[in-house]
Amino acid sequence: MYGFPFDAGPTGVFYRTDYFEKAGVDPNSIKTWDDYIAAGKKIKEKVGVDLLGLDFNNDDGLFRMALTQQGTFYFNNKGKLNLTSKEAKKAMELNKKLKEAGIVKNTVGWDASISALAEGKVASSPSGAWLSGSITQQAPDLKGKWGVFLLPSFEEGGNRASNLGGSNYVISATSQKADEAYKFMEYFSTTDKVQEEAMKGGLFPSLNTVYSSKLFTAQDEYFNNQTIWKTFADEMKDIKPVNFTGNYSVANSEAVKAVSEVTNGKGVTDSLEAAQKRLENRIQK
Repeated sequence: MYGFPFDAGPTGVFYRTDYFEKAGVDPNSIKTWDDYIAAGKKIKEKVGVDLLGLDFNNDDGLFRMALTQQGTFYFNNKGKLNLTSKEAKKAMELNKKLKEAGIVKNTVGWDASISALAEGKVASSPSGAWLSGSITQQAPDLKGKWGVFLLPSFEEGGNRASNLGGSNYVISATSQKADEAYKFMEYFSTTDKVQEEAMKGGLFPSLNTVYSSKLFTAQDEYFNNQTIWKTFADEMKDIKPVNFTGNYSVANSEAVKAVSEVTNGKGVTDSLEAAQKRLENRIQK
C-alpha cells in the first residue's frame, strides 16, 4: 500500500478584524487560551456576537488541536491509549472553559459552522489553514475583514503550533492499475505547480519545496493584506508529530462522546476515563 500526502492543516485563529477593532481587542495581545477567552467576553459585551462556534455533540476538532499542540493525541508515541493523560485533561478543560464562559455558539454540522462565519454570527474560528478556502468562497463580500493569528498557547511562551486535518491519497494493494496510479500520484503530489494550483482553492501544501514560491510572501487582500501562507509555512517546522494508529476512527468517536458529555456538564476526568474504558473494550474486540 502506497500513501502520498497532499495538503496539511497547520492551525491558526481566523478572526474578524472589524469585530476585534470595535471591541478594542488587539489580536497581538492574545498569547494564551486564557487571553483568548478574556477577549471573547469583551467581544460578546461590545459587539454582541459569540467568540467562536463549536459543535458540542458531533465534533472534537478543538480537542484534537489542543492535544496535537501539546505533542500527543488519542494514543501516545508508543501506541498506548492516552485519553486520561494530563494533556488530554488540559485539552478537554479548554472546551469546558469556553462553554462556561458563555462565548460559544453551538454550530451543528459543517454547514452551520461555515454559515456562522459567513453571516458574521461569530468573531473567530481556530482551525486548519484549509479554512481560508471555505471563508473566501462562502463570504466574498467580507474581503479585508478577516485576519489570522497563531493558536494561543496553554501557558505564556508555550507552543502555538498545531495541525488539524489535511489529506493524503492511497493506492491499495488490490489496485488493478497500481503502477499507473503511482506515476500519476508521484506527479500530482510532488510537483510545485500542482501544489500552487491547490493553494488557489485554499489548500495548504504538504510539499515543503513549494514554500519558497512567491505565493508564500504575497499579501492576501482578503485577509487584511497579511501574508497568511508564510505564517502557516513558518509554523510547519514547529508542529509536533503525533501517533494516529489504525484505531483513529474508533478513538475519534469516543473522544466526540467525551466532548459532548463535558460540554453538557459532566466532569472532565470522569468523561475521559469512561471514554478510555469504552475504547479499550472496542479495540480488544
